[in-house]
Amino acid sequence: IIFIRQGKDNQMTRLDPDKVLPELIRNIYRPDQDHLWDRMLDILAVLIDKVPFYTLDATHSIEAALVAEACLFKGGKS
Repeated sequence: IIFIRQGKDNQMTRLDPDKVLPELIRNIYRPDQDHLWDRMLDILAVLIDKVPFYTLDATHSIEAALVAEACLFKGGKS
């Protein structure tokens, strides 16, 4: 999962698992019932454990896509 932000440079970074939850909560539908929050947090914990998360600071250029491709598929660094 990639969180995309507007940036001055094109840079992609893998997130540490302890930094993922705040990003996810900012970007998901947030339930208004406590029991649904409990279930949502259980699901997010599994997702964080199983899926890599990245941030992509991107400019409005094709280079942003190339940076993401290099990071994801070619083992490149941002």
